[in-house]
Amino acid sequence: MVALGFLYSAGPAPLKNSVWGVQVSVIGGGLATYTAGACAAGIGISPAVAVFAVAMSAWMGVGGLAKDLSDVEGDRAAGRSTLAMWSERGTCLIVASLAGIIAVGFVVSAFTVEERLLVPALALGCGVAAIGACAVAGRSRRWHPRTPYHAFMYSQYGAHTGALCMLL
Repeated sequence: MVALGFLYSAGPAPLKNSVWGVQVSVIGGGLATYTAGACAAGIGISPAVAVFAVAMSAWMGVGGLAKDLSDVEGDRAAGRSTLAMWSERGTCLIVASLAGIIAVGFVVSAFTVEERLLVPALALGCGVAAIGACAVAGRSRRWHPRTPYHAFMYSQYGAHTGALCMLL
Protein backbone atom coordinates (compact mmCIF):
# COMPACT_ATOMS: atom_id res chain seq x y z
CA MET A 1 0.00 0.00 0.00
CA VAL A 2 2.87 2.36 0.75
CA ALA A 3 4.41 1.68 -2.66
CA LEU A 4 1.07 2.19 -4.39
CA GLY A 5 0.53 5.45 -2.51
CA PHE A 6 3.99 6.66 -3.47
CA LEU A 7 3.48 5.77 -7.14
CA TYR A 8 0.10 7.53 -7.07
CA SER A 9 1.44 10.79 -5.68
CA ALA A 10 5.16 11.16 -6.35
CA GLY A 11 7.89 10.74 -8.90
CA PRO A 12 8.24 12.11 -12.41
CA ALA A 13 5.00 10.50 -13.62
CA PRO A 14 2.53 10.12 -10.73
CA LEU A 15 -0.28 7.67 -11.41
CA LYS A 16 -2.83 10.34 -10.43
CA ASN A 17 -2.02 12.24 -13.63
CA SER A 18 -3.63 9.73 -15.99
CA VAL A 19 -6.93 7.89 -16.29
CA TRP A 20 -5.29 4.47 -16.28
CA GLY A 21 -2.92 5.36 -13.47
CA VAL A 22 -5.83 6.33 -11.24
CA GLN A 23 -7.64 3.10 -12.13
CA VAL A 24 -4.58 0.99 -11.29
CA SER A 25 -4.20 2.82 -7.98
CA VAL A 26 -7.85 2.70 -6.95
CA ILE A 27 -8.60 -0.87 -8.01
CA GLY A 28 -5.21 -2.17 -6.84
CA GLY A 29 -5.64 -0.41 -3.49
CA GLY A 30 -9.11 -1.88 -3.08
CA LEU A 31 -7.95 -5.43 -3.85
CA ALA A 32 -4.99 -5.07 -1.47
CA THR A 33 -7.25 -3.74 1.30
CA TYR A 34 -9.88 -6.49 0.99
CA THR A 35 -7.17 -9.16 0.83
CA ALA A 36 -5.41 -7.78 3.90
CA GLY A 37 -8.72 -7.52 5.77
CA ALA A 38 -9.70 -11.12 5.00
CA CYS A 39 -6.27 -12.38 6.02
CA ALA A 40 -6.25 -10.28 9.22
CA ALA A 41 -9.69 -11.64 10.13
CA GLY A 42 -8.40 -15.15 9.59
CA ILE A 43 -11.09 -16.04 7.07
CA GLY A 44 -8.84 -16.32 4.04
CA ILE A 45 -9.93 -15.71 0.47
CA SER A 46 -13.08 -17.76 -0.04
CA PRO A 47 -15.01 -17.53 -3.32
CA ALA A 48 -17.52 -15.18 -1.63
CA VAL A 49 -14.74 -12.91 -0.36
CA ALA A 50 -13.12 -12.91 -3.81
CA VAL A 51 -16.41 -11.97 -5.53
CA PHE A 52 -17.06 -9.17 -3.05
CA ALA A 53 -13.47 -7.86 -3.23
CA VAL A 54 -13.34 -7.86 -7.03
CA ALA A 55 -16.79 -6.30 -7.43
CA MET A 56 -16.21 -3.58 -4.86
CA SER A 57 -12.70 -2.80 -6.13
CA ALA A 58 -14.05 -2.45 -9.66
CA TRP A 59 -16.82 -0.27 -8.21
CA MET A 60 -14.13 1.97 -6.71
CA GLY A 61 -12.74 2.40 -10.22
CA VAL A 62 -16.17 3.70 -11.24
CA GLY A 63 -16.05 6.08 -8.28
CA GLY A 64 -12.70 7.42 -9.39
CA LEU A 65 -14.14 8.30 -12.78
CA ALA A 66 -17.31 9.78 -11.25
CA LYS A 67 -15.29 11.96 -8.88
CA ASP A 68 -13.46 13.50 -11.81
CA LEU A 69 -16.70 14.99 -13.17
CA SER A 70 -16.60 17.77 -10.60
CA ASP A 71 -12.82 18.30 -10.64
CA VAL A 72 -12.19 19.24 -14.27
CA GLU A 73 -10.89 22.76 -13.63
CA GLY A 74 -8.60 21.71 -10.78
CA ASP A 75 -7.29 18.71 -12.72
CA ARG A 76 -6.59 20.89 -15.74
CA ALA A 77 -4.72 23.41 -13.57
CA ALA A 78 -2.68 20.59 -12.01
CA GLY A 79 -1.73 19.15 -15.42
CA ARG A 80 -3.70 15.95 -15.04
CA SER A 81 -5.47 14.14 -17.86
CA THR A 82 -8.84 12.76 -16.84
CA LEU A 83 -11.63 11.25 -18.88
CA ALA A 84 -13.97 14.07 -17.78
CA MET A 85 -11.64 16.63 -19.37
CA TRP A 86 -12.21 15.03 -22.78
CA SER A 87 -15.98 14.77 -22.49
CA GLU A 88 -18.09 15.33 -19.42
CA ARG A 89 -21.22 13.80 -20.98
CA GLY A 90 -19.24 10.91 -22.44
CA THR A 91 -17.63 10.24 -19.06
CA CYS A 92 -21.02 10.16 -17.38
CA LEU A 93 -22.24 7.62 -19.95
CA ILE A 94 -19.09 5.52 -19.51
CA VAL A 95 -19.44 5.64 -15.71
CA ALA A 96 -23.09 4.55 -15.96
CA SER A 97 -22.24 1.74 -18.39
CA LEU A 98 -19.35 0.42 -16.31
CA ALA A 99 -21.43 0.67 -13.14
CA GLY A 100 -24.17 -1.39 -14.80
CA ILE A 101 -21.73 -4.05 -15.99
CA ILE A 102 -20.19 -4.35 -12.52
CA ALA A 103 -23.58 -4.55 -10.77
CA VAL A 104 -24.91 -7.19 -13.18
CA GLY A 105 -21.70 -9.20 -12.80
CA PHE A 106 -22.00 -8.92 -9.03
CA VAL A 107 -25.63 -10.13 -9.05
CA VAL A 108 -24.82 -13.07 -11.34
CA SER A 109 -21.79 -13.99 -9.21
CA ALA A 110 -23.87 -13.73 -6.04
CA PHE A 111 -26.40 -16.20 -7.44
CA THR A 112 -23.65 -18.67 -8.35
CA VAL A 113 -21.30 -18.25 -5.37
CA GLU A 114 -23.12 -16.94 -2.30
CA GLU A 115 -26.73 -15.77 -2.39
CA ARG A 116 -26.26 -13.58 0.67
CA LEU A 117 -24.13 -11.32 -1.53
CA LEU A 118 -27.33 -10.26 -3.30
CA VAL A 119 -27.90 -7.60 -0.62
CA PRO A 120 -24.67 -5.71 -1.36
CA ALA A 121 -25.10 -6.36 -5.08
CA LEU A 122 -28.56 -4.81 -5.05
CA ALA A 123 -27.18 -1.79 -3.18
CA LEU A 124 -24.87 -1.24 -6.16
CA GLY A 125 -27.91 -1.57 -8.40
CA CYS A 126 -29.41 1.47 -6.67
CA GLY A 127 -26.22 3.38 -7.42
CA VAL A 128 -26.40 2.31 -11.06
CA ALA A 129 -29.96 3.66 -11.30
CA ALA A 130 -28.94 7.04 -9.87
CA ILE A 131 -25.80 7.32 -12.00
CA GLY A 132 -27.77 6.22 -15.06
CA ALA A 133 -30.40 8.89 -14.40
CA CYS A 134 -27.64 11.52 -14.37
CA ALA A 135 -26.21 10.16 -17.62
CA VAL A 136 -29.58 10.22 -19.35
CA ALA A 137 -30.47 13.69 -18.06
CA GLY A 138 -27.13 15.17 -19.07
CA ARG A 139 -25.71 18.18 -17.28
CA SER A 140 -28.62 20.26 -16.14
CA ARG A 141 -29.82 22.25 -13.20
CA ARG A 142 -31.34 19.04 -11.85
CA TRP A 143 -28.09 17.57 -10.62
CA HIS A 144 -24.91 18.89 -9.15
CA PRO A 145 -21.58 17.85 -10.76
CA ARG A 146 -20.89 15.66 -7.70
CA THR A 147 -24.23 13.80 -7.91
CA PRO A 148 -22.81 10.79 -9.80
CA TYR A 149 -20.00 10.55 -7.21
CA HIS A 150 -22.49 10.84 -4.33
CA ALA A 151 -24.57 8.06 -5.91
CA PHE A 152 -21.43 5.93 -6.10
CA MET A 153 -20.51 6.63 -2.46
CA TYR A 154 -23.98 6.02 -1.01
CA SER A 155 -24.30 2.73 -2.86
CA GLN A 156 -20.81 1.74 -1.69
CA TYR A 157 -21.86 2.49 1.90
CA GLY A 158 -25.00 0.41 1.32
CA ALA A 159 -23.05 -2.53 -0.11
CA HIS A 160 -20.62 -2.55 2.81
CA THR A 161 -23.45 -2.22 5.33
CA GLY A 162 -25.23 -5.12 3.62
CA ALA A 163 -22.05 -7.21 3.75
CA LEU A 164 -21.60 -6.45 7.46
CA CYS A 165 -25.20 -7.42 8.17
CA MET A 166 -24.60 -10.62 6.23
CA LEU A 167 -21.81 -11.50 8.67
CA LEU A 168 -23.94 -10.96 11.80
